[in-house]
Amino acid sequence: MGSYIGGLLLAFSVYRSYTTKTVTSLGAVVLALSSLMYVVHPWYTPLVILVIFHIGSARVKKVKRDIKARLTISAPPAKPGSAKHDALQVLSSGVIGTILCAAHAVAVYINPDAQYFTYGQNAADILLIGLVSHYCAGAADDWSGELGILSKSNPRLVTSWNLRQVPPGTNGGVSLVGTIAGFAGSFTIALAFGLVAPFHPDHSSIFDRALLVIALSIWGGFGSIINSFLGGILQPTIIDEKTGKVVEGERGQTAAFQNDAAGSGDAKGVPTNKRMEHGYALLSNNGIFLLTVLIGAVGAMGAAQWAWNVDMSELLPQVQVPQVTIV
Repeated sequence: MGSYIGGLLLAFSVYRSYTTKTVTSLGAVVLALSSLMYVVHPWYTPLVILVIFHIGSARVKKVKRDIKARLTISAPPAKPGSAKHDALQVLSSGVIGTILCAAHAVAVYINPDAQYFTYGQNAADILLIGLVSHYCAGAADDWSGELGILSKSNPRLVTSWNLRQVPPGTNGGVSLVGTIAGFAGSFTIALAFGLVAPFHPDHSSIFDRALLVIALSIWGGFGSIINSFLGGILQPTIIDEKTGKVVEGERGQTAAFQNDAAGSGDAKGVPTNKRMEHGYALLSNNGIFLLTVLIGAVGAMGAAQWAWNVDMSELLPQVQVPQVTIV
């Protein structure tokens, strides 16, 4: 019954995302395929975390949307009625989580001892920690970016030696409002995990859960700071010289920044006279997000494996080699 309910929720979510122009048609297909693993997972936990992540991200994007739209420049300007997220964005935001969800589902199906979360007494717990941390870091990045840009004071460039002030929307810019928002976003994911995960009866005290939620919240919250460091170095920030505003590329891509002689924009309204303020043109915003959640997941898995002294080889299938007697 749970799988049927989850399937209906998934179908409605994908349909809603497509009809409201949140994703393109191909993006909806990728979203459906990547989310399917959360439905067939034997636990409710991954699906609940996925839903909480998407609801939270959608909510913070709507906060003072009109004001945020005036703080930066889109290049090219978004067309009315066009979908916001394409397949590449959907894939970059969820591929790591889907892989970890699938791996944990397989571990639970084949291992009778992995039916509960046991604080590292089973190696499958490490995979779940990675999955949760992936979404904690992702939520921290989304919340800090969407709410931090509304800070009354300009952000400061975390990769500069003097933490100089930069325009809103600058890659690598951090603010107190954005940092607090990032930790709040991470907390929503960690709290959802603490409330719905099937903890083993011998390890289900409120105190133990609270400690784990706090640890995951703090680690995931640093995801927004990690994202700022990565974005400030590996992603270029493009400035429109006429307005001094940050120019954002379409659907997470980097805006072109070659200057033209006219200096007043072309016939389609695309900003011109754009210059690269700092950073290197190595990754787009999609790439930075993917790298951020990867670091969040792998880092948390490594820390949990070390803290709980887990033998990860337990996840590998045990193959018995037949003994051969030579006469």
